[in-house]
Parts: sequence; structure tokens; C-alpha cells
Amino acid sequence: DVPKDTFTEGTLAYTVLHKADQTQEDFAFGTGRSVFLSNPLTIPAQRVSGSNEKVISTTPDKYGNSYYFRGNVTDNYLTFADMCWRIVRIQGDGSTKIILQDKTGPCNVSTSNGNDAFADDMNHAYGYKNDGTTNYVYQDYIECTSNKTYCLRYTLQKWFNEKFVENAPSLSVPSNEQQTLKSEYAGKIKYETWDIGDWTTKYNKDGSPYDPQASFTSYYEPYVRLANSSSANRYASLMPSESETNVTVKDYVATLTADEVAFAGATYDVGNKNTYLYSEYQWHTLSPGDMGWDQGSFIVYYGKSYSSQGRGIYFSPQDVDVTDSSGTRVRPTIVLESSVEVIGDGSLGSPYEVQ
Repeated sequence: DVPKDTFTEGTLAYTVLHKADQTQEDFAFGTGRSVFLSNPLTIPAQRVSGSNEKVISTTPDKYGNSYYFRGNVTDNYLTFADMCWRIVRIQGDGSTKIILQDKTGPCNVSTSNGNDAFADDMNHAYGYKNDGTTNYVYQDYIECTSNKTYCLRYTLQKWFNEKFVENAPSLSVPSNEQQTLKSEYAGKIKYETWDIGDWTTKYNKDGSPYDPQASFTSYYEPYVRLANSSSANRYASLMPSESETNVTVKDYVATLTADEVAFAGATYDVGNKNTYLYSEYQWHTLSPGDMGWDQGSFIVYYGKSYSSQGRGIYFSPQDVDVTDSSGTRVRPTIVLESSVEVIGDGSLGSPYEVQ
């Protein structure tokens, strides 16, 4: 059974899981409704989600059990702050992670297919860059002062502050200060601890300890798990890295990790349009991938400019071609508090609406 009774009736977590529970007895592919399954139909990180895979499944996170949407789902739409979002997952504490779908207005039948899901249209060549030693820098990237197109966190904070923060400060670099939300959003958006991963420990491509004599390029832990040369050894995880050098950032806004993209239906270097995260633009995740000549985060590609067939969404740790006019964009993600209440059923015709 779906453990909806863990959450308070009327809250977003309860409503989503209650709806999934109702669909179990008349489960049928192609209905457009997400069905709760103890295991997904395809294994995250090993296979892409299928065309008829529209499920809510569960996996551990740092708070308990997380319930995530996977596949070509059409009932995870949510209207908040006069914008359209998609529900990614319910966290173990009952809070809900959502990602922007359309910044131009609330969810409705004319909502874009993810092409208006970005903080701006700038070309963000890197989500991270080497800080001059061995580490990727996200939380206070120094080049924000001279070249803001290289700063993922700056772009996210600037976009968020303009829409949600009372008397928003003018930023020249990312801020580590908790801002005061506008009254209509106070108590609704969680000041979250975002787990980014271990930026210090480096590996060879096969997961063995890094040997600089063997390869110029080193790899980080997310790559070793998600892009392992043997697909059978790949796995996604929502648990924080156990490394002592695991990096966390406190903030109201960030974006998804490569693991969360994998749980939603993508996998390394295999195109897939059968996931609700699909859009026609490429965008960064929070996860560090590799370090060589180019330092970049895992990037979610739509694949269109790299394949005449339009491969669909997949991710890669390789840097983008900065001459590509489409650029690499920034897709905001926020977390709604566990107490948030909603109406609606999550469809485009009746999206969840935060009360």
C-alpha cells in the first residue's frame, strides 16, 4: 500500500500518494495516471524509462523514503507563484522537490514542453570550474565577478530573488545569507540543504583510484556510478555521499542532481524522450562529472543538435560546445514545505495548485 497516512491529509505529499493509491486497482498502461509501484518498470541509471512507464516509485533518501515520478508521466503538474512546475519527488520528510516547467504562466493546456523552463537564455558554458587546485566550485564561484555566464549558482539565486525575495539584494557573487521571502511565499518554500557530492576524491574511468600517469582526465563519484562502462554496474542514489568531503549548500534554490535525472528516466549517453523532464534545450545538473581540459557538471542534453534524429534527454559529464547557439541553460528547482496544501489532481487540465 502507498504509505499516504505518513503525511497529513490535504498536504501535497498526501494528495499525490492518495491519488496513486486509487489507481492501483484499475492499473492500465496509457491512462496518463501515475501508479505506485514498489519497483519501477525499468532500473534507474541502467535503462531509460519506457514509453508506457508512468509510475511513482520509492527509494531511500537522507530523510527516510522518497517517492519519485518516473517516465512519461502527465499528472505531476503543479502551479505555484503563477508559474508551472513538475513534481520530481516527495522527500522522506514530506517536503516536495519541484522543477520549473514554464515560467510564462500557470499550468494549462498551452503550457510549453519545457522550453520555457529556464532561469534565462544565457549560454552557461560551465556549471562548475576548477578553483585552481583540485576542486569544482559551486557555492561561491569567484569568476561571478567578471563573467556571470560561468556561474550556475549566481544565475539561480538572481532568478529566485527577483521573484520570491522581499527587498532582494543586488548580487555580484552568490550569497550564503538566508534571504527573507515575500509574505505570500513564507512558510511554503523550504531553506534546503542540497547535497552535491564529493568534489575531492578522484577516480579513473573504471572507478579505481586516479592515476595521473594513466590518464589526463579524472572522474568524480557520480560519474563512476552513473556512467560506468558496464551498464549492469550503474546505479542511482538519493543518499548523500558518505565521503568526509561531501559538499552541501544551504539555499532556497538549486537544480537537480544527475541521480535525480536518472530516477526520472534518463541514463548516460542513451537518448530518451519518454520522461517528463524532456525539453528541447540542454541544461546543467548539480553533479560534478569529470575534470580534464574542460571542467563542467553533468549536463542534461536534449540531443537534437548532436543527432539529426533528436535523441531525447540523456546526460553526459562532458563540456558543451560553447559555439552552440542554444547554450547550456539553468533549470531552477525548489523544495516546498511538508505543510503545503494543494487542490487539483496534477493533470494539465487540473494541476495541483498551492493554497
